[in-house]
Amino acid sequence: GAGAGEGEGGGDGGDERDAETFDDSEFYQQLLKSFVEANAAGAGTAALDAGIAAKRRKAKKRKNVDRRASKGRRLRYTVHEKLVNFMAPRPRDDAALEIADGLYPSIFAS
Repeated sequence: GAGAGEGEGGGDGGDERDAETFDDSEFYQQLLKSFVEANAAGAGTAALDAGIAAKRRKAKKRKNVDRRASKGRRLRYTVHEKLVNFMAPRPRDDAALEIADGLYPSIFAS
């Protein structure tokens, strides 16, 4: 087991590995410091709070939509102004006219 433990626990193996690996910890430390300073100043928090509040209002507000109109439960139509109160002509009933012609003289004859 001497060969397996040398690369992981030895000081020389760790230095070689660090030389090949790019170290960007300084960049992230500076980024974290600038982020903390910006939040400590309070300049960005008002804008963030306003954005979060706007998202909450948008999420809470339901659109005024008829939810039962789907799946064929509601008829969709547009009113044609020329057909409002239109009545189709009714066919004349000749038998009723003959009865009326016979009835009127008998009523008014006396």
